[in-house]
Amino acid sequence: MPSRRDALVGVAAATSVAVAGCGGLGVGGSSGETTGDTTPSDGDTTGTGGDTIGSDGTTASTDAAPAAGSLTLTLRGPDTERTLFDEGDSAEVGAVRARQTGGYVVPLTLTAAAADRVSERFREAGVADDPDAFEVVVAVDGETVQQFGIAPSLADAIATGEYDGEFVLSLEDEATARRVRAALVE
Repeated sequence: MPSRRDALVGVAAATSVAVAGCGGLGVGGSSGETTGDTTPSDGDTTGTGGDTIGSDGTTASTDAAPAAGSLTLTLRGPDTERTLFDEGDSAEVGAVRARQTGGYVVPLTLTAAAADRVSERFREAGVADDPDAFEVVVAVDGETVQQFGIAPSLADAIATGEYDGEFVLSLEDEATARRVRAALVE
């Protein structure tokens, strides 16, 4: 069975390929492994400022988070704007991680009810038919902090019923990633 670190590496690598160049929303595998492990494992070293540097080239921050706020992810597309989930819908949230290619990621797993709701809203909107016509908007305290396209792997997983509630949010800067994570864990 792969370690949590290996599962996160696989999710991050798959998401990086799926959303390369646009920062985006990806989907993890359906292995049942969670991606919230922040403990150093084989090949990891501790960096400065409480960061853990992974053998995969990402850095997981363990520094104190900023004050939490409200978080909402909204699906926007042709003739639709639907709330996907908010800060109360996460079952597990991983550490903020820096990617070697730039930007930051926040892995999370939704509750079963939230994952079902996301799937239903994607299907109702027809995301699988044309994922490029849709975007996800991340707002903290009503302020849009990121907008990005939908990874085809996520649209496919939802359309085929294989979606397991795992997301990897890609964000441009560390402050925004920390703000998003703080809203998810409070």
